[in-house]
Amino acid sequence: MKWTDEKRRVAEAHARRIYSKFVGKVLLVGEVDFCAQDDNLGAQPGGLFRVVSTPDADVVRWCYDFLDPYWDLELIEASDELDAILSGTVFYEDQPNFYCYGPTIQLDEVGEVVVDPQERTGPNLRLPNGEPLPIPQMEGQP
Repeated sequence: MKWTDEKRRVAEAHARRIYSKFVGKVLLVGEVDFCAQDDNLGAQPGGLFRVVSTPDADVVRWCYDFLDPYWDLELIEASDELDAILSGTVFYEDQPNFYCYGPTIQLDEVGEVVVDPQERTGPNLRLPNGEPLPIPQMEGQP
């Protein structure tokens, strides 16, 4: 299936709607990415993070044939594993720039714009009590 301009607009609007629901909220993030010196340390053990202001280009980031957003994060409480990694890492600034992947949006087998519930969002992003994220329903299918 191919993305039309209208379907891309619907996907981007939905990615923004999802992000706006969680910006400012604290989430349990299973895996977090961040940069240290010249290396991107992706898929590291996470912890509790607040979703913070993120550039729109990252919220509607396209990767091949799917919308794969980044959300910037503020560390609230690191898991023991992440704490051990952070204590031995040298950063450009005082604090690393943490980010995670938001819910992926793609076309299903019949060409409808859908949020993929299994892609990265499943176990990776949860409410602080461990429950799954309540992802808003898709609106305005073209």
